[in-house]
Amino acid sequence: MSIKEAWHLFQIRRTILTSNMLCVAPAGVINGDIRFPELTQATASILYLNLLGLLEEAIASQMSETDFERCVNLKNRLEWLNKRGQLIDWANLDALRERRNEVAHESNKAATVDELNTACSVVEDQLVAWGLIQPGPKYELAFERSALRNASTPELLFEQDRILRVVRGDRVVAEVKQTAKLHRD
Repeated sequence: MSIKEAWHLFQIRRTILTSNMLCVAPAGVINGDIRFPELTQATASILYLNLLGLLEEAIASQMSETDFERCVNLKNRLEWLNKRGQLIDWANLDALRERRNEVAHESNKAATVDELNTACSVVEDQLVAWGLIQPGPKYELAFERSALRNASTPELLFEQDRILRVVRGDRVVAEVKQTAKLHRD
C-alpha cells in the first residue's frame, strides 16, 4: 500500500472513530446510546500510534534502505533527515515521537482527540512537503436516514435505511448502510 493510500485509509478511520457519533448503542434501546470517555481515549491512543507508524513508513521512502536501517529508530531517523534539510518542522515531529513513546509505554498517558488532530496536521504538512500526498478538503462524517417505507415482509411494519458516510469535500470516500426493521409488535 502506498503512503497516499495508507494516509487515506487512516483519515477514514480517524474520521469515524473520533467522531462525537461514536458510542455504544445497547440492543433494543431506541434512540439510546452511551458515551465512554475511556473508549475515546483508547481510540485516540491507538490512532496516534498508527499515525506515527505511518510517518515512519513515509520516512523510509525518503532515505536509502541502508541509512534507514543504520539510524535504527525514529529519533535518529528524524535527526538524519533534519540535518539534510528534509524536515519542515523537526521540533514538532520530535515532540510527536516523544508523545508516542509515552502513549505506548505508560498506561496512564492516553492521547486525546485534540492531540491526535494536532499530530495529524503536523504529519500531513510533512507528507505534503515530501510530495507523498496532496492537500485537500477535510474528511467529515455524515449521517442520513431514509424516509420510512413499507416493509418487504408482512411481520414488519416499516423499514428505514441508515447511512453513515465519510466525505471529503463533495466526494463520498466510504459508506456503510444498515436497514432498520420496525416490527408490528
